[in-house]
Amino acid sequence: MPVLASPFGFGSYEQSCQLAAVTECEYMASPSRVRVHACDAGVAIGEIDAVCVIVWRQAVIDQRVELVQMALAKIVEQHGMGVGLLVVLEDTAEPPGDRQRRALTAIIASHGTNLSCLASVIEASGFKAAVFRSVLSSIAAFRSVPGLPPQGYFKDVPAAARWMAKYVAFGDDFRAAVEQLRMQLAPHAVA
Repeated sequence: MPVLASPFGFGSYEQSCQLAAVTECEYMASPSRVRVHACDAGVAIGEIDAVCVIVWRQAVIDQRVELVQMALAKIVEQHGMGVGLLVVLEDTAEPPGDRQRRALTAIIASHGTNLSCLASVIEASGFKAAVFRSVLSSIAAFRSVPGLPPQGYFKDVPAAARWMAKYVAFGDDFRAAVEQLRMQLAPHAVA
């Protein structure tokens, strides 16, 4: 497998994971069809059929963006064209900074012709949801490039799944599989 360079100057993907003390959970055993590619306390990235699912629970930091880069590259390499991308932003997630936003935009654009759709679920409400929509809109600017996928914003996974079904095939238990991936993250802190 080729070693991917870090977009943040940390060296290889593996080195950046070590710097971030990230636990790589690649292809961890799971009771569902979820193939977990990477996880740490703030993000879980998995593969469900031909869909890359990213669940953000905490801040979008450089090392987590690198996890996204590596996992999406693996999934696109395996499936080729027609990969769906589902991003779930939990209410505890924090928006990316400018550097992370630019890196995520570049990652998505680099796979654009292989992506069939991009669905974003924003579970926050109020001002925080508005901030996420604004950030996602700036990332979506790449849509003006010919051949890149349609994008949709949703309040929950079931709505996103109904929309994504027009563009990518997945099993009837897709929503349950997303919840299985979500369970790979540490529980929410109790206030």
